[in-house]
Amino acid sequence: MSTAVADPGGRARTAGAAPSAADSGPAPRWVLGGAASEIADRLGARVGFVRLVLVLASWAQFWPVLGVYAAATLLVPHGRRTRPDWCNLMGLARIAMLLGVAFGIGVGDFGQGGLFSQGPQAWIPAGAVIVAAWLVLLAGRRRDAVPAADRRSVLSALPGLGLAAAVTAVAALAPGARAELVLDGGLIAAGLLVAIAGPRIDTGAAAVPLVALGLLAVLLGFSGAGLEGGIGDLAVTVHRPGAGVATYRRAIGTIELDLSHVPVGSPAPVRARVALGIGRVTITVPQDAVGSVTVRVGSGQIDAEQFRNGVGLARTIRLPVYGGWHGARGPRIELAASVGRGTVTITTPNGGG
Repeated sequence: MSTAVADPGGRARTAGAAPSAADSGPAPRWVLGGAASEIADRLGARVGFVRLVLVLASWAQFWPVLGVYAAATLLVPHGRRTRPDWCNLMGLARIAMLLGVAFGIGVGDFGQGGLFSQGPQAWIPAGAVIVAAWLVLLAGRRRDAVPAADRRSVLSALPGLGLAAAVTAVAALAPGARAELVLDGGLIAAGLLVAIAGPRIDTGAAAVPLVALGLLAVLLGFSGAGLEGGIGDLAVTVHRPGAGVATYRRAIGTIELDLSHVPVGSPAPVRARVALGIGRVTITVPQDAVGSVTVRVGSGQIDAEQFRNGVGLARTIRLPVYGGWHGARGPRIELAASVGRGTVTITTPNGGG
């Protein structure tokens, strides 16, 4: 009598029966999410040809092609399985890690004022780190994985993913709350949970999201920005100074502060503080303004007079800048701008900077 057994790839076959053509030979190797291997298998095409088509297509339309690839990674069953399973989630996680490295180390959009629009002194070291991290990830090619092991890895990452979701929810739904305190407390709790669980979980998978969140907490500490004020874009135009220090905050998004309409004869200085957790701050100052803008960036760049890129940036920019004439006496401005992860740009109405 023959009995049914399962092979390491999760496919059932009958003991004593000869392996089928699908079971013979090595399973396709994943380079990233495994979608190209599965598509090639179903089309009867060479996997190298499918990968080449994807690369050329992504060169023309990166985000749409990436979206299709990610959807195929999540929805197309691996091997000879009949439905998606934990292996599909692992493939999607590999895509997320590759993008996280690129946009975590890079700054903003690569083609519009981001890391690679700067000089070699900025993009060569950062680019080298990105490429090295990609090579480590891509070198870890996977054969058709065991669903039970992938299930264990995915579930092990849940504390970190749940903390990220909780912090995002607090930042979005409670703009007045300090979501960075939720992040700090959650990191401690999640770390203790991982330590207690010990060998029962995949500690490597559990550590990846927690390390990323820990780095964010460190960057926020460097800058003093915090995660409050909600998620989204904030655009403010100031026409006359206020009585005290005006504060503009966002947890994630952009802040645009336009001071170019402050009249020259204003007797009181403009005092303001801008704090942004993740994103971009743009401050427009009159060419003849006097005073200073003090900038602190946990990780990212200061775009003023010249690019400055790195970690733990701090700089005081003296006004006037960008074409202000010697001896000019415009409105007095005293600003402090803090960004945990992102960019601070100081510009003038004519686009200087």
